[in-house]
Amino acid sequence: MCSFSCLRTSGRVFLLLSCYCYCARVGKKNNSYKCTIPPKPHEHASLVSRLERFPIPRLLSTRSEMARVTFISVFLLTLISLGLALVRTPNYAADAKRAQHLQGSSKNKRNSVPAGYVAAPYYPTPPGGWVSNWTAAYAKAQKVVANMTLAEKVNVTTGVGENMGRCVGNTGSALRFGIPNLCLQDSALGVADTDNVTAFPAGITVGATWNKALAYARGLALGAEARGKGVNIQLGPVVGPMGRKPRGGRNWEGFGADPVLQAWAGAETVQGIQANGVIATIKHFIGNEQEAYRMDIIPHGLVSP
Repeated sequence: MCSFSCLRTSGRVFLLLSCYCYCARVGKKNNSYKCTIPPKPHEHASLVSRLERFPIPRLLSTRSEMARVTFISVFLLTLISLGLALVRTPNYAADAKRAQHLQGSSKNKRNSVPAGYVAAPYYPTPPGGWVSNWTAAYAKAQKVVANMTLAEKVNVTTGVGENMGRCVGNTGSALRFGIPNLCLQDSALGVADTDNVTAFPAGITVGATWNKALAYARGLALGAEARGKGVNIQLGPVVGPMGRKPRGGRNWEGFGADPVLQAWAGAETVQGIQANGVIATIKHFIGNEQEAYRMDIIPHGLVSP
């Protein structure tokens, strides 16, 4: 591709094409030119003398004029680019309509699950305690619950209200059994709503490494900071949403759209958090794949999307 360069001869600056061709005069009347083979070195002086005699317009007579024109051109191009960026806003409605058109009738169809990969429903839900290494814990819990009053049971199983205490969630206590009120705290990046804390890398960033050791190290650091802030239950890690909706506002909290990746990264994070004596809470099981009307209250429309 040809580019422009400046050639200064006898105090005049001529604008020439630096595409290895030179202009040869065709006629004296119409001042038209054509590009031919590059001149040989010994022909260059002759070319310059001929150019000085041609009626080529003196586009730029000084270097200061050339710099001024260049600056004005760049400035105008910048303004035009900014204007186009502001005017051409995304048309999400058109995008959605185009996607529906491309999908056609197949959007309501689902592929059947391969044989052997179906998780059959199990009703009623089996009681806990059937895993051998949890037997002692269930025995202790059953003994405590059997001796609790109704008020104590309600106190430890219901919160005192969102943001009604020092944490985002707070339970009541059962001091007779040595159970204090528990602090449940967000967020996906560490301890939220307080100062002197770390904003750890997002789950999607950790998932992109496919590194189990790194996921564990992040969980360990997360748990250590939570323990130092007095958190009993860390509300994480996040394995849902899976990223079904690319525009979902919370996809970055999870580790990625691959179920195996989510499982491994989630398990390593849980182990890291709980190594500090902080309870991890893996989430969300349902209702987090879309952001529109996620917090809506029936009748619809009380909460904007």
